[in-house]
Amino acid sequence: METLAEYFVIVGLLFLLYCLIHMIFWWDRRGFQRIASSMPSDWKRTADMGKPIDTSLLSTRVQSVRQAYQTENRPHPMSFKRSLRVESKREEIAQKAFFQKPTPVEPLNEHDQHGSMLLLV
Repeated sequence: METLAEYFVIVGLLFLLYCLIHMIFWWDRRGFQRIASSMPSDWKRTADMGKPIDTSLLSTRVQSVRQAYQTENRPHPMSFKRSLRVESKREEIAQKAFFQKPTPVEPLNEHDQHGSMLLLV
């Protein structure tokens, strides 16, 4: 019991020593300085600060593309034939083996009717 207490005292002291050294290195690297703000003090405010981006060229281009898209002659979708295509695909898929009802397996003899299986090794 006494050796266990000595062990915990030694581990505790080593942990405190580790925390002390870690804090000293952290303080040394930080240099006890306040965290700097996002804007450096030597940065001068200019008249261009806060000026919005000129988007007139982009907006004219967007308008011309929108008008060209609206005036373009596009073929109308044949939505009335879509249901026919869906039905033909559905019938084609229904013919696949996965969707067919499995054929029942006939038992080989009277012992297999109970569902027990004899495994010889």
